[in-house]
Amino acid sequence: MRRVSLLAEFYREELQRCHHQLDSHRDCYSRNTVACVELALDRVMDQLELLCRQGRADQVVSGILDHFSHVTAPQAWVDGRCLH
Repeated sequence: MRRVSLLAEFYREELQRCHHQLDSHRDCYSRNTVACVELALDRVMDQLELLCRQGRADQVVSGILDHFSHVTAPQAWVDGRCLH
């Protein structure tokens, strides 16, 4: 059981990093977009222990991190302005 908690904590930290990145780019997105992303991050963080026990956390979290990286990637920015 301890391994599950450690894994969940690792994923929680990664998702929190995403949330911090979202906060730093908040002014580049609509309120609705920010709210949807925050809801998704919160929902997954709330279910991390269960997802880890089921062996699904890697798939779920890596999918979220992959989608999130497309939004915050350097290619998404031009001349310091937002494209979204």
